[in-house]
Amino acid sequence: AIDRVLLPELAAPAGPVQKLIARAIDQGVDQFNAGNVAACAAIYEIAVMALVELEAPELDVAMRRVLASALKSARANEDRREAAWTLRRAMDTVWASVTG
Repeated sequence: AIDRVLLPELAAPAGPVQKLIARAIDQGVDQFNAGNVAACAAIYEIAVMALVELEAPELDVAMRRVLASALKSARANEDRREAAWTLRRAMDTVWASVTG
C-alpha cells in the first residue's frame, strides 16, 4: 500500500493558478506524509475553492467543472484520505492543462 506522497517535479510556477496549486501541493504533501491526512485535505479544499473562484483566463469552463466536481465529491466523503486524493487529482488535472 502506498502510504506516502511524493512531490512531482513541477515546472517553476508562472501564473496565479500554477502558484496556488504548487503551494497547496507542497504544504499538503508535508501534512499527508506526517500522518495528518485531515490537514492535507483541508489545505487542498481551500486551494480548490480558491481556484474555482479565481478569475483566471487559463481556467476554462471544463477545468472549473473538474474542480467543482472534485470539491463536491470531497465534501461528501467522510474519508479524509480519499477526499485529499480526490482534490489532488483535480489539481493535477488542472496543472497539466495550464502547463501544457
